[in-house]
Amino acid sequence: MCIQFTPDPAWALVVATVMLAVATIALAVFARHQAIEAERLRTETAKLLQSAEKGRKKDMIEKMLESIYSPLREILTRARFESTSERNSVRQLPYESGPRDYALEEQEFRQIREVVETYGHCLDMSELLRLRKDLEKYEYIPISYDLDKPRQPTFYYRFHNNDLDPHREYVEKKCKELTEELQK
Repeated sequence: MCIQFTPDPAWALVVATVMLAVATIALAVFARHQAIEAERLRTETAKLLQSAEKGRKKDMIEKMLESIYSPLREILTRARFESTSERNSVRQLPYESGPRDYALEEQEFRQIREVVETYGHCLDMSELLRLRKDLEKYEYIPISYDLDKPRQPTFYYRFHNNDLDPHREYVEKKCKELTEELQK
């Protein structure tokens, strides 16, 4: 004798409805959890990107200071104010017009030109054009030495104060601005 079980269709409908309700609630809870997790990840990603952007900006500022503005400031300040016997003798040579207190050694002059040619795109365009123009307004001064000494003669480029003072002031100001930007 076989017993056959035939479920009541009403009971099966109730079980199916309960299972569907449980599955719907579980799905809603899961979706809510996923939405919260996605928002958390979005916030973290935004913070990381912002931090990376600040890091890149700081790296760029450091590179500009290191490659452009600090070398230019150092060279122009040294050429204008350093008091060595050679520089002083170059400054004291007679001149036709205006004081010429900028005495750049040949190597310093080449270094300025190299910085301008390599990183000129980072400078303000009007400053770049004025600097290039003013670097052409030099007086070439050879300093001769006693032939008994083993040292080679040094060549200097002498400039009017009013030609290079604005560039030195611009570089000083830019160094100060970039340094303050780094400290933020």
